Amino acid sequence: MNTLREVRRLHGCLLALLVALAITGCTAPGTSDKPEILFFFVEGCDHCSRMKEALQPLLAEYSGLAVRYVDFGTSSGKSVLQRLASRYGLQPPLDPPVILVCNKAIVGEGRAQELALRSAIVACASTSPCSSPLQ
Repeated sequence: MNTLREVRRLHGCLLALLVALAITGCTAPGTSDKPEILFFFVEGCDHCSRMKEALQPLLAEYSGLAVRYVDFGTSSGKSVLQRLASRYGLQPPLDPPVILVCNKAIVGEGRAQELALRSAIVACASTSPCSSPLQ
């Protein structure tokens, strides 16, 4: 009976992990050949839109980068960011946009954040390997 409970618990954990990976579009560590940026946003967020616009020319300039957009307005998006927050030294409450590049976190919108984003992307593009924040 105890073994059956353990099997069910393990099955539930694996199912939850698979759902989280599917929702975030996460691949297994080491399966992506491009450095990855996580961009946490909320639909209709003006600050998010401005940072997304600031990111576009950088993506064109550094074509080897992949961006994974995560909707912070969903429970799964919040869960992913909360899980990563301590690793990046982020303290709640967190408001989008939040952009994770390698080992750097850029929070909010503005000229300082745009410069920090450029700096993080340049560092990521010149570092081999620059790992995904999900790894």
